[in-house]
Amino acid sequence: MKQIFTLFAVLIFSFFSVNAQINQTFESVSALSQLTGNCWQFSGVAFSTSSQVNGANNLEVLPVTNGTNGVVSTPYVSLPNAASISFNYKLNTKLATNATRSIAVKLQAYNGTTTALTSVALDKQTPTTTQSLSTASTTASGVYKIVIEISGSSDGNTSVYLDDISIAGAYNYSAPYNCNGTASGPLPVYLKNFQSSLQGEQVQLQWQVAENETGDYFELEKSADGRTFKTAAFVMATEKKGDEGYSYTESLLAATYYRLKIVNKNKSVSYSNVIFVKKQTAEGNALNLLQNPVKQNLQFTFNADRAGLADVAVYNVNGVKVCQTKFNVQKGLNNLSTDLQNVNMKGTYLLEVRTSETRSVVKFLKD
Repeated sequence: MKQIFTLFAVLIFSFFSVNAQINQTFESVSALSQLTGNCWQFSGVAFSTSSQVNGANNLEVLPVTNGTNGVVSTPYVSLPNAASISFNYKLNTKLATNATRSIAVKLQAYNGTTTALTSVALDKQTPTTTQSLSTASTTASGVYKIVIEISGSSDGNTSVYLDDISIAGAYNYSAPYNCNGTASGPLPVYLKNFQSSLQGEQVQLQWQVAENETGDYFELEKSADGRTFKTAAFVMATEKKGDEGYSYTESLLAATYYRLKIVNKNKSVSYSNVIFVKKQTAEGNALNLLQNPVKQNLQFTFNADRAGLADVAVYNVNGVKVCQTKFNVQKGLNNLSTDLQNVNMKGTYLLEVRTSETRSVVKFLKD
């Protein structure tokens, strides 16, 4: 009888988990503190009662510029397989000519690892009417936070409003997923970018992070073949809260692969993208691909005449711009990368890098 009862309880729990639904419209909320008290986390976000999307209340992701991000993180949620996740968003004004915004949705496990689900790029063509974004979890059933990140470049005047967050799952406040007990962990360090610049025989590695106060240290690793990495240096996290920048400089004796190991105070670990650095040759071009064909991460080097802002764009063979971003480049050789996650079609594309004085273009194949 006890076994039958246990089986019945498991079936009832499974039925509830599969059919549970979270619908957060913010209509019963009057301040962010009500949400943070229930394990929501925010960075660069305000509570709005301006009736921008549906109903009276919504979240306002404050204007972002180069190197800043807005983050909305839900409490831990028990998700079934292929759980649906959706929300509405809206720009308060049209983006300026060269301005961009990107909305990315990720799952974050308790150990701090993240899984990207989808992203959408916004530009001057994006209307100011309400838009919808929907996706589904790609991991096995489990307990995760849903993290919505908004990044951008230029135009520090445009806000993004979020509303009607819908998740096919149930909040999980049991240990260790609660936020008020000792078992709860903070939002881990978020790596905004990791890049390098080459000046003579010296390579400088730079990285920008958000939620810096939750980090313990960074371990810079390097490799000669891109497969076997060894520790090059340890950089301790500062006590600064919010955004922070770091750098490390060493002599470049040969072509080297670098990556960053991020260790948080809750002992969770994550890794950056891998960048490849090689010495500049006198006859080298300003723009060079580090691999071709390309799958998702387009890595390239750009030799800048001076430090400043570089506009990076990818065009298809019909001249249609399919993605765009900006980088702060240093004088000399810069190792850069851009994500082609939203470029779904295989074929030939053009990579363009513009500065205030130069324009460089190279052709590549998307596999």
